[in-house]
Amino acid sequence: MKLENIPEKDLRKYSKLECVGFRSSWESVCGRVRWFSWEKGECSILSNMYPCHIEYEGNTFHSVEQMYHYYVYSNIPEAQDLIMKANDGKEVKEISKRYKEDNLPLKDKFIILLTCLEAKFQNCAEFRHKLKSTQDLPIVEVTTWWDVVYGTIDGAQLKNGQFNGEYVGDSFLGMNGTGRCLMQVRENHRNELK
Repeated sequence: MKLENIPEKDLRKYSKLECVGFRSSWESVCGRVRWFSWEKGECSILSNMYPCHIEYEGNTFHSVEQMYHYYVYSNIPEAQDLIMKANDGKEVKEISKRYKEDNLPLKDKFIILLTCLEAKFQNCAEFRHKLKSTQDLPIVEVTTWWDVVYGTIDGAQLKNGQFNGEYVGDSFLGMNGTGRCLMQVRENHRNELK
């Protein structure tokens, strides 16, 4: 989905200086403008790709990415079998490209993602600690592949840093579905994170 096609009410703008941004795949931003790379083993714990042990409904998953795709493809047992045999989130992503998502509405996909992040919260102390450290700052998934539904893009990547005549080079733009789900989990457990 292109940025221009997102309804105005769903498009969010996040100041780079006033958020906790992270990249899901091979880079992550932890804190404010501190960059790491996956190769160094420092993928953000906030990422769905981050390897962690999650037990849910009798299954054991090694990442939110695996759990999410397992439930998105709940009507395709063949896809679920392959997803459960995958070694990491990157392999899960490759497997999922082979199958159609059964046209699940975006709302349902976000409900699945929120369920997965709640399970990660219950199973991973490191994740709980990282969520606590974000305090009340907006949490933003920053993508380099122009995913403006689950994540955001860096406004500086747009021509002259402009979107609809407004300078956005100092912001991240998008629906930020993953970040919004993370913030919802944080809100759901606010008392536990004190």
